[in-house]
Amino acid sequence: MTKAAKASKATPQLQHVIGAHSSTHHILAKKLFEEGQIKDCIEFCKSLLLNNPDRWEVLNLMGIIAQRSGQTERAEELLSAATELNPDNPTLFYNLGLVLKQQARLDEAIDQLQRALSLNGDCPVTYYNVGLLMADKGLFAEAASYFQQAINNDPDYLPAYTKLAQVFIVQNRIDDAKYYYEAAISLNKKEPQPHFDHSLFLLRAAMTDEAWSEYQWRLKLPLYKSLKITSRKKHFDGKPLKKGETLLINNEVSFGHSILFARFIDSIKHKDATIIVNAQPELVRLFEQHKDVDKVIVHGKRKPKFDMHIPIQDFGELFVPNLKKIPHKVPYFKLDKDIIKPWEALIKTDKKTTTVGFFWYSKHSADLQSTAHCPLAALDTLTSRKNTRIYSLQPNNAIADGLKQDSQIHDLSEHFTDIADVAAAMTRMDLIICVDSYIAHLAGALNIPVWNLLPWQHDWLWSNAGNKTTWYPSMELFRQAELGTWEAVCEKVAEQFSAFKPKSD
Repeated sequence: MTKAAKASKATPQLQHVIGAHSSTHHILAKKLFEEGQIKDCIEFCKSLLLNNPDRWEVLNLMGIIAQRSGQTERAEELLSAATELNPDNPTLFYNLGLVLKQQARLDEAIDQLQRALSLNGDCPVTYYNVGLLMADKGLFAEAASYFQQAINNDPDYLPAYTKLAQVFIVQNRIDDAKYYYEAAISLNKKEPQPHFDHSLFLLRAAMTDEAWSEYQWRLKLPLYKSLKITSRKKHFDGKPLKKGETLLINNEVSFGHSILFARFIDSIKHKDATIIVNAQPELVRLFEQHKDVDKVIVHGKRKPKFDMHIPIQDFGELFVPNLKKIPHKVPYFKLDKDIIKPWEALIKTDKKTTTVGFFWYSKHSADLQSTAHCPLAALDTLTSRKNTRIYSLQPNNAIADGLKQDSQIHDLSEHFTDIADVAAAMTRMDLIICVDSYIAHLAGALNIPVWNLLPWQHDWLWSNAGNKTTWYPSMELFRQAELGTWEAVCEKVAEQFSAFKPKSD
């Protein structure tokens, strides 16, 4: 596509944030921006401001550029100046609101977006963004109202339908959620996101007949398409491999789901067939520890010859016709001694001490929540139990930095190079306590006792009730009774932990 064509395509998408103003110089600046000539655009804008520092439309454009490059403080400064120069322009307040949202200043962001709505009450995208902010604050009735208003103003505004459906799930209005998912699909049957969101809704409701076919739409999403294998070789149909055949299994976006669906590899393996796994770098060494995997290659590297291929999450459609009976032959990852040995010195064990791994912060994409985060303070009582040693399983140094003043929780982050290291550390532990994350899957796949602390909006795997799961026999579920409230969960964990006794070898 030529630069001119790209600019032509970009113009309608960017019009809302850039604005529609007829200044010849501003039009030229916009054109440079839309064509991706950002440095030239910035220099040109600076020259315009030298001659006239009160050009609010130029300040707006520079603010957008600063925001998209992550310079949110500079963006706020530029856009605030623009609003002072033109306090009647809703676009400026909208853009400023988005910058404040990016800075997690939710109340201030809402104020600016509502100011934009007071100047232009017909803009669906502004209502939509206020709805997102209300949902982030846990104000779901208000969020629903704003998403509904976005739809009222533009019945074709697709994103509002799926977010409204997600709000209704939180409010346990299941029939309403189903209606809006189906309405989103009817608006644009070729758009993958509504189909995928609908599939998660159906899976959570254990409606697998329809869910798995809808789940296929994930492969058309940008995040998944980048990992998709493009090949004329046939898609694996689930039948046991024959002698001499080679199957390429493609891991997908989620570490946790890649670990989860690896359980099915042993059911298709033939001793004279070859199974190759195409994995994320962090998972390569772990998948090398699966007894039925012959070779692991890294995503993006040249692939060896194969006869068939399958995305790993497609095993769900092949082998899980319902969610009541799920194969769980565990452990299905068995670590070599040379991977475990370095951890024997790092994590000392004895019969008198209970060794616990703790993972409290996870980024994920479960509907309306972007993180599963249990405050450390809520679990303070765990560290006070006698003869207990607690280790952090957070691989991120920045997250683990919060432990530096707390000698009761030992930080292992500097020793983790990949997920195989995390697995090796787990084998030295009696219990894993974690928020909903790949850590929970890893412990379950290793058949290590794990207590999975579920936020109100959690992965579809864990259904909507009960403290046990058919996916992992060693896992126990602890559920939030209401959104964002961890105290009751942690009280239950502490009570159960006081009576916990490690299994003897």
